[in-house]
Amino acid sequence: MEAINPLLLFLLVPIFNKFAFPMVERMIGRKFMRLHKMLSGMFILIIVNIMIYTVQETIDQKFTYISPEDNDDSPMNHTSLVYQINYLNNGHYSKVFQDPKIAQAVHAQELDWNFRNYDSPKYGNAAVMPSNIFAQNGVASKRVWAKNDKKYFSTAVKSKLTKEEQLVDSTTPFIDFSIYHKAAERLARENKNSNLEDDLKDEENFAKKISLTDHTFLVRNDREIENFTQQNDIKSTLDHVYLKNARFNKFIMFENGQFHRIFQDEKREKNGQSRVDVYSLNENFIEEFTNLENSDVYSGEKFNGYNFVCRNDLLAGDIGKNIEDAFDVNFPGKDATMVPSKIALPNYSSSWKIPFHKKQVVPSSDGNQLHLWSFVIPQKSKCYFTRSFCSDKRSQATKLPLDETTFEDPICVQSLSSNILDQIVLNPNRECLNKVEPITVGVRAIYSVIDYSNGKDNKMAKLNFLNEKEERTSQISLNSDFNEVTVPLFTMIILYIILTAVEILISISGLAYSYEQAPDRLKAFISSLWLIPVALGNIIVTLLNHIEAFQVSVLDYFKFNVGFSIFVFILYIYVTMNYETKQEYLARKLEEEREEARREEYEMLKMKNMV
Repeated sequence: MEAINPLLLFLLVPIFNKFAFPMVERMIGRKFMRLHKMLSGMFILIIVNIMIYTVQETIDQKFTYISPEDNDDSPMNHTSLVYQINYLNNGHYSKVFQDPKIAQAVHAQELDWNFRNYDSPKYGNAAVMPSNIFAQNGVASKRVWAKNDKKYFSTAVKSKLTKEEQLVDSTTPFIDFSIYHKAAERLARENKNSNLEDDLKDEENFAKKISLTDHTFLVRNDREIENFTQQNDIKSTLDHVYLKNARFNKFIMFENGQFHRIFQDEKREKNGQSRVDVYSLNENFIEEFTNLENSDVYSGEKFNGYNFVCRNDLLAGDIGKNIEDAFDVNFPGKDATMVPSKIALPNYSSSWKIPFHKKQVVPSSDGNQLHLWSFVIPQKSKCYFTRSFCSDKRSQATKLPLDETTFEDPICVQSLSSNILDQIVLNPNRECLNKVEPITVGVRAIYSVIDYSNGKDNKMAKLNFLNEKEERTSQISLNSDFNEVTVPLFTMIILYIILTAVEILISISGLAYSYEQAPDRLKAFISSLWLIPVALGNIIVTLLNHIEAFQVSVLDYFKFNVGFSIFVFILYIYVTMNYETKQEYLARKLEEEREEARREEYEMLKMKNMV
């Protein structure tokens, strides 16, 4: 954008001189002076700064951050972290985290100093405390302050820390999961005659049944697996699970009691694509197709496990042409773990595709393997997660040539199984028996799907060990680990064009005005002085970039810009009200000379009368 700024100026200056400025002069009924242009530019700059602040505030509320900037070499990159827990809705362990009485009991024992709200400290720590985060299944916390700094610890608190705890970053938060067991036991004793004891029958052995598996590795799709175990790191235990700074700490509670902590890959996909990470203890949870062509009724593909089938109408023109497949653009090179995208119904419709995905195993120190499939799906795609995807052979309307560039949605996408996830059937002409709504993928989001079963076989997955949406006409619920980008790109383009217009009103008008006002022998010198504000601005920006408050919060940076632009606007009004232009100066000098001449003439006349 900076490279095309001179080109934008070159294009916009004639437009302003030919159309914009004359139109303004007709509206105000007077000449649009350069001082007026600069004043208008500063006023517009205030509005733009407020708009930028509003956009950034919207991003902060909906966007998932981990650290201030995505740069491993930055000194501020390790000052914050994010964590999240995933468990089966209405499963064995859901009440431990969601029961309000347990949450209240847990909160009473939580250490407030252990968690500091990084984004909005003035609003307290509620947005980052475990008791609040764990009650919201699959919701990522706001950023937690994790800087290596002891200023938050009082002497009393420091004295209670064990020697081992003080070896770790003093402000690196840790979570005591054994508190949930103690709270459940106490509530069970207090409510012996109530139904709560029955409700907590499975949960009161929570800490005894659970086994912590800490994956100290970061699995990235585009590079080798990275080990984040450092020499001075203390091994996490159930009562002290230390969160890793600058990472997305994801906890998964499986129904067999295995409790896994992983570092999720925070790198978003390119070209607006989204990623869906599927986790399971079962290595065959995601499987390839088995052809159904020999079936008397259906034609298509069948899985022993699950898989995604997606369609993107915006990319339909790419199918059947010699164009790089938009479902397959991100990971070049050969890799045995990568499965390229393929057409799901090759003989009937080429618009439905199985997305590109990569199979990996997240290693751990105790040998409990976690299987991960990463699907890369183009933005705004409509997808189904199913065991079987087929076409009703009794309806030939689904059959389309492979080079077809327009694909109309079938009238009905239905499931003929009691379990919506078992079978998806394209049936354009028949009446829908069990219509199924697709999953719509956002822009550059990172989702997760978790199989909470015991991992021994796929039979367990049939027993509703996936979190589904509440409405039965839809499919599984994609957990938004990293929320999609909701601010469109044209917003930034519009703001940048407005800022270029502001530069015309302020910078170019100011340069022309200073040259115009300067004496003839000082015009070049005065024009060069106009570069001093530019130099001062660059110095101010450099200084601001080294202030910690602005390094850790872009929103505070933009808030400062709003206040600073208002201050400069008021200062400019004060200066211009007391400023004497060249024309005013010459007019004043001429009037003074005339007044002096009149005074001399009067004195001469007075002396003459006296003589």
